[in-house]
Amino acid sequence: PVETPEAGAIAIPARPFYEIVRELPDIPIEFEIEGMQLFLRTPQGEYKFPGTTKEDYPAIVVKTSPEHVRIPTEALTRMVNRALFAVSTDQLRLALTGVLFEFVEDELRVVATDGHRLSRTVRHNVGSELSGKRSILPTKTLNVLLRNADAAPEVVIRASAEHMVFELGDTTIYSKLVAAKYPQYERTIPVENQFRMVVGRDELAAAVRRVRVFSSVISNAVMFKIEGRSLEISAEDEEYGGSAKERLEVEYSGPELMTAYNGQFVIDILRHVDTPDVVFMLQDNQTGALVFPSEQVVGEEFMMVIMPVMVSTTPASEVPDAGYYFQHAD
Repeated sequence: PVETPEAGAIAIPARPFYEIVRELPDIPIEFEIEGMQLFLRTPQGEYKFPGTTKEDYPAIVVKTSPEHVRIPTEALTRMVNRALFAVSTDQLRLALTGVLFEFVEDELRVVATDGHRLSRTVRHNVGSELSGKRSILPTKTLNVLLRNADAAPEVVIRASAEHMVFELGDTTIYSKLVAAKYPQYERTIPVENQFRMVVGRDELAAAVRRVRVFSSVISNAVMFKIEGRSLEISAEDEEYGGSAKERLEVEYSGPELMTAYNGQFVIDILRHVDTPDVVFMLQDNQTGALVFPSEQVVGEEFMMVIMPVMVSTTPASEVPDAGYYFQHAD
């Protein structure tokens, strides 16, 4: 609870204020405004912040329509966490530096891709009031949303042509949208992958971490050779002559297949699978792999795509450079 004898307002630098409050224990805090200075006092200390009048603080003017959707905070934070790892850092591809919020009928689709991997979570039955909206959110906004996830059990989302607003109880987060057009990512999702491989998530992640120590510094590639119930993971450091190879038991329905993936990307993807087993849907060494948890959260569909990479043992004409499909999916 807040107790104050009179109302007042002042604008102060956010970062030092945040860093001080973050380091304080759970104790009473006293604020006092003297002129254009804010004093923060505790039983052990005093901190003085320079300030300006509230009139100097930029006004927040956001015009949103009354239409909105509601979604459990737990579900939204899960969807955002699944997407952030796949966002591009390439400022020349502005649209891909954000996360797409796409409302289709009564679904919310949260999508991110950097051209080498893609993450998409579909949440059903969120309501259709925002159907047709396609907004790109900056990662900074979404990180703020994650830090405030405990503010309310439910999030209200409102949108306009240039902004999106998240209401979590008494906390409201306003965000400008990334001013770019998101590519038609649907074209990059393979639709004919028919060979299913199921493998233990932790066992695969551990094996890839060990083997990738010997992968090329440039491509970070690890080879996957799948035959029967065996997955052989290998890498070779041609510059220094080192190599590594491990075998895992898998469930697989398909012909012998050899392909290569960026080892770090495989590990990143596996970190976002929350089931003991992970499912790969494969086709050939030219097609991206679809990756799923072995069980979906009720009311959601979560999938990822990882593109193959070229290795010296495969002719360049046979395997496109990772990200080829994404780059040409305008």
